[in-house]
Amino acid sequence: MAIRGVTFDKQKVKSQDDGLCHTLAMVNKSCVISGCAVEQDGASAVSIGVGVFFACGRLVYVTSPESIGIPSVPAGQTQYMRVVFEVNLNQTNTETEFMQGSFKVLTDSAAYPALTQDDINAGGTLHQMPFIKLRADSTGIISGSFTDERTLMYSVASLKQDIDGKAPANHTHTALAALEITGNVGTDDLQVVNVYIYSGSTPSTAGKPNGTLFVKYVP
Repeated sequence: MAIRGVTFDKQKVKSQDDGLCHTLAMVNKSCVISGCAVEQDGASAVSIGVGVFFACGRLVYVTSPESIGIPSVPAGQTQYMRVVFEVNLNQTNTETEFMQGSFKVLTDSAAYPALTQDDINAGGTLHQMPFIKLRADSTGIISGSFTDERTLMYSVASLKQDIDGKAPANHTHTALAALEITGNVGTDDLQVVNVYIYSGSTPSTAGKPNGTLFVKYVP
């Protein structure tokens, strides 16, 4: 039989099933729920505090602060680095050890390293969630380069709450016959357009530079 039931009697719930359900409830599949504060820890390490997060919908707890050393950099060179939580489903967990997730430092000599973000709930095996980016030289972390890259949790419920009440149910938009642009602006060519935002009555076009687009603000 080519059908796998999940939320049914005597059927199995796999980790990817929970992960998929969680991603449907969040705006960002990978995000910090609480804690996980990031800090520079001296010249050659960073730390991530106690907290909890979703990595592509998979729930992870940091139960004690993590100190992560950055790789050494040869004299005269600069390295771009990213501290990520990497989920690697090619590893095998045991009942006593979690082997499929760990914090790692990615490096590149030219730019901040690109992330691999497979959907691990749909057949992917590797997902890297960013926490920190920085630059380092032979003396350690370059001053001012430490940047927090965490994405904080924002749920669909939060989005609905923010949207509700923004406009009345009977709100309508004023119909426009046309958008007026001043001057000798031709068609089928890329043009530089100045935008003039106004409210109330339509302003005069006199004295406005060629290529001015008038947009009415309606609160």
